[in-house]
Amino acid sequence: MRARIIDPQVKLYSSPEANALSLATLVAGTEVEFGKTIKKDGKKWTEVLMPSGQKGYIPAETRIFPFRLGALLANNVPLYTQPSADSLVKATFSRNTKIYMTDVVRTENQDWVKVRDLSGNEGYISGRTPLRALAEKSKALGRKNIISGALWCIGGIVVTVITYNAASGGGSYVVAWGAILFGFVQLIQGIYQTVTAKS
Repeated sequence: MRARIIDPQVKLYSSPEANALSLATLVAGTEVEFGKTIKKDGKKWTEVLMPSGQKGYIPAETRIFPFRLGALLANNVPLYTQPSADSLVKATFSRNTKIYMTDVVRTENQDWVKVRDLSGNEGYISGRTPLRALAEKSKALGRKNIISGALWCIGGIVVTVITYNAASGGGSYVVAWGAILFGFVQLIQGIYQTVTAKS
C-alpha cells in the first residue's frame, strides 16, 4: 500500500526497535510503500519501503493518508493543475481511467481530489466526480485467493469422486465442474497476485 506521511516528522529505523539505528527522518508529505505490521516488545511497527529502495520501520501509530486506486465513472473529466476550475487543464480523462487518489483539498466550499494517473500525471479533479474504488493487488489477498481457490477445487473434486463411486453399480453421478473451474481460476488469480504484488 502506498501512502503519504501526515505527521510533521517521523524517524525511520533500521529494525523494529526504538533503540535501533535511525536511517532517516521522514517529513510530512513523504510518500512510501507500506508493508506488513509487526509487534515487538509490546509495540507495533510498520515496514516501509522508500522510493530509493531502502527499507526500514516506523511506529504503527504514525498518521498517514493511504492512496486509493479508483476508476472514473464519467467521460471528459478535466484534470486541473490547481484545486480550482479557473486553473489550467492539464489533461482530460475518459471513463474507466484508473487513478490514485492521493489527497483531498477543500477550497471555496468545494472538495477537490488530488489524483495521479498510472503514467504519473498529477493534478486535481472535482470532488463530485463519480468514482469506483478498485482493490489493489497484495500478497495477503493473493494468499487468501490461493487458499479459497484450492478449497473450491478440492471440494468439487471430492463431490465428483464420492458421487462417481456411489454410482459405480449403476446410476448417475455429479461432476462438479462449476466448483472446480471457479476454484482453479481463483487459484491462478491468487498466484498471480502473490507473485506480482509489491507487498
